[in-house]
Formats: sequence, structure tokens, C-alpha cells
Amino acid sequence: MRRRQVKIIALICIFTLIFPLAAMADTGTITGSVLNVRSGPGTEYPVIGSLYQDTQVEVLDSQNGWYQIQYRTLKGWVSGNYIDVKKSTQLRVTGSSVNLRSGPGTDYPVLGSVKQGDLLVLVAAGDQWHQVKTTAGTTAYISAQYVEPVNGSVTPKPEPKPEPAPTPQPTPGKVAPPKILLNGEPMTFGDVEPVVDQQRTLVPLRAIFEAMGATVTWDQAKQQAVAVRGDTRVVMPLNSTSPTVNGKVQKIDVPAKVVNQRILAPLRFVGEAFGGKVVWHQASYTVDITLEDLAPPEPERDKITLSTARDSNAVRAIIQGTAPLNAVRKTGPGELSLSFKDMNIEGSSAVSVDVGAGKTMKVVGSNQGDDAVIKVTLPEKIRYEVWEEDNGKRLIINVPNLVVSVSQANFSSSSEKIVVQTLLPANYGHQSTDRQFDFRLQGVNPGHAQNEYTFRGGELVERVLVKGVGPDTIVTVLTTEPSRFVTSTSGNKTEINVLAISSNPNPPPVPPIDGKLVVLDPGHGGSESGASYAGIYEKDITLDIALRTGKILQSRGIPVIYTRDSDVYVSLGERGRIANAANATCFVSIHCNAFTQPSAHGIETWFWAPSHTPRLYEQRQQRQALASALQNQLVADLQRANRGVKEGNLQVLRDTNMPSALVEVMFLSNPEERSMLVSDYYKQVAAQAIADGIINYLQNNP
Repeated sequence: MRRRQVKIIALICIFTLIFPLAAMADTGTITGSVLNVRSGPGTEYPVIGSLYQDTQVEVLDSQNGWYQIQYRTLKGWVSGNYIDVKKSTQLRVTGSSVNLRSGPGTDYPVLGSVKQGDLLVLVAAGDQWHQVKTTAGTTAYISAQYVEPVNGSVTPKPEPKPEPAPTPQPTPGKVAPPKILLNGEPMTFGDVEPVVDQQRTLVPLRAIFEAMGATVTWDQAKQQAVAVRGDTRVVMPLNSTSPTVNGKVQKIDVPAKVVNQRILAPLRFVGEAFGGKVVWHQASYTVDITLEDLAPPEPERDKITLSTARDSNAVRAIIQGTAPLNAVRKTGPGELSLSFKDMNIEGSSAVSVDVGAGKTMKVVGSNQGDDAVIKVTLPEKIRYEVWEEDNGKRLIINVPNLVVSVSQANFSSSSEKIVVQTLLPANYGHQSTDRQFDFRLQGVNPGHAQNEYTFRGGELVERVLVKGVGPDTIVTVLTTEPSRFVTSTSGNKTEINVLAISSNPNPPPVPPIDGKLVVLDPGHGGSESGASYAGIYEKDITLDIALRTGKILQSRGIPVIYTRDSDVYVSLGERGRIANAANATCFVSIHCNAFTQPSAHGIETWFWAPSHTPRLYEQRQQRQALASALQNQLVADLQRANRGVKEGNLQVLRDTNMPSALVEVMFLSNPEERSMLVSDYYKQVAAQAIADGIINYLQNNP
């Protein structure tokens, strides 16, 4: 029996030598801002978690420059470049049975006990009590007189003395919170004291934040507390580990919670949220929060904002102040510099204003020391004005309407067009002689225009002169021979068109197109007015355009027959019979379009050549060519939307034996196009386009 006991003891000794008890771990402090924890010792291993800077961890092992660590339930490997490892000091228990407590004193609860010879890791040394960690990972306090160092040293070493007799204890297992100082002054918390939860101290948020000088409000809908101090805003949602500081998430270990209608949050987050420093004093079991006073706010300066505006008379930059501006002005060629003492620019510091011809007025501001400085640059020749409003709080830099460009286009063999473009809508008056046309643009300065223009390729217009007279501009068109003049403006009145038409009784000869006869058919007439809007009748416009077209064709030696040349009713069947009886080369019917929706606009042309009617189908190519020639020319000259060439069974197209087409010259139901259709200028443009389209067809279809 005795021999068997000896064998057992020997086996235990061998087992102990081969399999020693778990070594006491070293400790480490994370030095990287956010450090990845991996499943193995290298970057090729997956990330299984992360740790923040200053986190304390246990170091279990090391391999190839990596350390195996343990933090709560997270166990893995971290790079040795981002952890500060310290060898742990081990303590051996010298008392026969010694209590472990939750705090540094006998008035703290007993968490357990250790026996003589047990090993502990020293976490923090004190005069009379040490904070230690057991092999099971429990952190507790032990009286310094009942332990001795195994490796390293413990400073200071207290004098041994017996543990005092126990006093009445708090609730078993409850960890007492530390004392809290704010800038050296003890904090008091009234009816709700700090608590320890998951080894983290939670403190009444409102009490500390308000002691720091913050304003705290409660958002019932979102279940969150909001604290503001200076320019820092802290949001702490209940039951969340993601509070924010100025919108940036700050991760915490333990969420905020409510105790007796008070919000409690982790002490370190509360202490550091407004820039405070939190220091833990182990020996005295206190936390000291230090927080600097807010810097006094800078004196409020008056503000300046920049903006732009545009109306029918001018474009402008606006400098608006919260107080009278009192600008110091400096001017130079194309530049204005403004200085404003003790004022700052708020919002956008640069704006620009379109002044036409691809150029801008630029207004750029900057804060220079205590003052605001604004520089205004303008293109050459641009006139501007400066005035004050709003009792001197608003400065207006005003650019009146101006001429953007002057251009010329050959319109026909006997006419040329001058186009004057303005920045904003312009009104004008005009007068003319047989070789000169003057128009005065009211409230418009010459702007980008030259003093004189001569154009290549034109024989009728000799020169165009531009001259500023006070606030207005006079444009003079001079021709080389007697002319009549027709004017019109674009829909938004920023484009003035002057059509000069030669009145020479002996125009230069043009080659006639022999053997051709054109029938022009002004739509409607007499009792049939066609479309009617605002007292304007389609029958009147179509007759005017048709007569103008016929005159142009006749000047080219092309005979013309009209189905009507006055305001009379002609049936649809009669119109076809007139063309067939004359054995015309082609037939063109002229109409204006209309629709229930006033937004409808543009030009379209119709023809008809169905396969089931041989006499028409044989002409399909010519009929389509005539319609295309008319459509293309009208769209190009009138610059309106192209609604395309269409095919439809219209009686005048069905009854005519020769190639025929019907043009719809814009929409009388559209307000903008209606204003064009009543304009002599645009009726002349339409007539010229129809005549050119017919001539083009005749020349290409002999």
C-alpha cells in the first residue's frame, strides 16, 4: 500500500513538471489608434476584432513579432509594433487564507479568498493594498502585508500589520464606484450615485455635464440626451454604444442606461467628451477630471454676403451688410476695389454675373485680418454704376442693358439681314430714309459693340454704325441703294432683326427657270377664316405670305398663279381645278397650324402619294422632294422646331395632278409664334423661304 502511494506522488510530480500550471500573463497597452486583432500571427490571417488606443490587455504568447492577447472575450494576435508590453510582477500569498476585496479596504465586499503559496499578478501597487489579478482572471484587492514579490519589486512595501476586524459590509458582490473630482473638487450626485457595471463606472450624465458648464436637453422622441458646450455637441442615445461628438461616433463598452429617471453613462466618455482629461488614481481609488474653461468668444463682427440679381433693365451684384458698409473705394481700368473695416464675409466669397458675349463681371471677396476686401472686375468697355440702399447696408453694382453683338446674313439676292443682340429685353424707336435706317435702343449702352461694322459677302448693306448717346444706343444701317426696311424682335425681345430689301427697279438679272409655272394657294379665305386667335385670322396671314412669295418668284422669272389674291372664298375642289387647268409645274398650299394646347409649336409640311392611286404614286419621289425642300428651307430661315415632312390624304393634295405640298407655317395657337406671324419681318422671312424651297425643287427636278 505504501509503495502505491509513493508511485502516485511521483506521477503527480512528473505531471507537474511536464504540464506546469498556467503561467501568469504579462500585460500590454495598445498604442495604435485602432488596432486589428487577427486569428493568427500575421497579416494573412483574418481580422476577428479591433481594439482602441490605451486599451489594457493580457499578453499570453509571442511569435515572430506578434503577440497573442486576451481582452475580455476577445482572444487573438496583434502586431508587436502597436503594443507596449510590460512584464508582470508576480506576488505569492504568504497568509494562510487571505480575503480578496472589491476595493482597497476592509469596508469593501469580499470577492473570494486565496491560500498560502497562490500566485497573483500585480496590477497596481499601493501603500497598504495592492490591486491584483488571479489565475482565473478576476481583478481584486489584497492587503499588501500578506503577499511578497516573486519577481520584480513592489514599491512601496507596507509594514506588516494585522488586518482590522471586519466592519459591516455593503451588499455582497456589489463593486463600489470610485470617488470623482472635477478640477480638484469632489462631485456630489444627489439621489443617484455612480454605479459599476461590467467593470465600468457609470456616472449621472447631467450632473457632470452641467458642472462642466454644458447645457443638457432630453429628446423624448429619439430617446437621447443632447449636451452642448461652446462649439461641441454631444449626443448620447439610451441603450447604445455609439454616442457622437460633433457628429462623429465615439465607441463605448457599456451603453448608457436609466436609473431612477437619471441617465448614467460611462465615466471616461463623459469626462473626455468636452475635451477633459481623465486620470485614475489607484491608491486613493479616485478619478480626477480636469477641464479647461471655454475661451471667451471673439467679438461678433458685422457680416457681409454676396449675391446677384437680374431684371428687365440691368444685371447687378449685391453686397449686403448687417451694418452700414462705409466702403473705402479704389478704382482702376475694369476694376473696383472695396474695403470694409471690422466686417467679415459670410457664405459664398465669389459670385459672377453674365454680361454677354461669353464674359462675366466677377466679384471676389476675402477676409483680410479684421476687414473684408472685395474686388470687382469687368470686361473692357462695360459701363457700371454703384449706389447704396437700405440705409447704407446694401451696395449695388449695376450693369445696365447693353449690346452684345451685331451680325449680318445674306437673306436673298435682293435682301440682307442685320441682327443686333442685347443682354436684356430692349425697346426701340426707329426712322428711315431710302438708304438709311436708324433705331434707338432705350436704356441700352453700346457694351461689346464696335463703333463701325462692314460685312464681307454683302452688297446691299454698306455699313452699320453704333454710337452711345446718354443712356441709349443708336444703331444706323446704311445701304448701297434705295431700300425698304422691315424690323422684328425675338420672342424675349433680346434680338432685333432689321431686314433691308432692295427697292431698285432694275435688280440684277437672274437666270429664269424656263417653262415652269407655280400655283400658290393661300389657305382659307372669305367666310372661311381658318384658325382664329386674339382677333388674328389664318386667312389673312396665308394671303400675305402667298403674295410675298409670288413676288419673289416672279422676280426670278417664274410665272405664278394664285388660287385667290384677295379675301374671297374658294372651295377645295376649285383650288385643284385651277392648278390642273393651268397645267402647273407644282402646287404649294400655304397654311398656319393650330392646336388646343398653346405649347404646340414648329413647322411641318405635307404631301400625298399613296400606292393605291397610280397617278399620284408615280409622282411620289417628286412630291416628297417638293415637301422636303420647303420644310428644310422654312426651318432653316425661321429657326423654329422641325416637326418633319408628313404624308396625309388632304383634298388639295389628292385633287392636283402635278407634284404638290401643303406647308404649315408655325402655330397661330402658340403665343410666341403668333407674334411672329403678324410681324412683317417674319412674314417676309417665311415668303423668302417658301420661294427658295420652290426654286431649289425646280432646279433639281427639271
